[in-house]
Amino acid sequence: MAKLGAAMGKLIKWLVMMAVAGLGLMVLLVGCFVLVVGSGDPAPDAAKSLPSAPRVAASGDPAPDAAKSLPSAPRVAASLDDFTVDRGNSQFIFTLKMTNEEAKENTVYVAVYGKNDMFSPPRRNAWPLDSPFFRQAGTNRGMLSAAAVSRDWDSRPESTKGAKFRLKANESESLEGALPINQTSPFEAWRGQRLDPRAIYNEVYLWVFSEDGRLIVERKYNVQ
Repeated sequence: MAKLGAAMGKLIKWLVMMAVAGLGLMVLLVGCFVLVVGSGDPAPDAAKSLPSAPRVAASGDPAPDAAKSLPSAPRVAASLDDFTVDRGNSQFIFTLKMTNEEAKENTVYVAVYGKNDMFSPPRRNAWPLDSPFFRQAGTNRGMLSAAAVSRDWDSRPESTKGAKFRLKANESESLEGALPINQTSPFEAWRGQRLDPRAIYNEVYLWVFSEDGRLIVERKYNVQ
């Protein structure tokens, strides 16, 4: 029995030593693997260079559009007054008043648009009468807006910009204008159809544009 116990003790001691040796071997193998992987080529994604950072302008650099600053709009006051229906001459008369509020000459363009959409066909027209506003705006129904008048300003004909005025420094000017009271519609959508004689202009718009086409005055009048 004593010999058997001694033999068992030696066997257990040998197994413990082998286990310790095996664990050390595993640690050694793992360490070698890490060294090999770490010293190899970088991962595919790492080889891709990062994009360069966007260029940020210094605080003193102007923005791209800042160099193209527009001159200040002219200070011009404008209004319409003295609306009168002249049945004898088939005209809707108004008085245009303008004042240049600056100590320099200013050039402006003026358009007046009148309408009455309470009847069918509607009554619509614009002043100055010889200006082809509607043809330039591409409408066959007489619809007009300030944006339609100023669109493509630099390339459109001078006659489609409105009445041109050169106002001297601090000058005031007043003149009479008129919208026609047609018997029939002048627009393609209702060509030749009779307009109701009661359909007098009940909405009148005043638009004043700077020489470069900016809208500087916009007024709407509800006429009773």
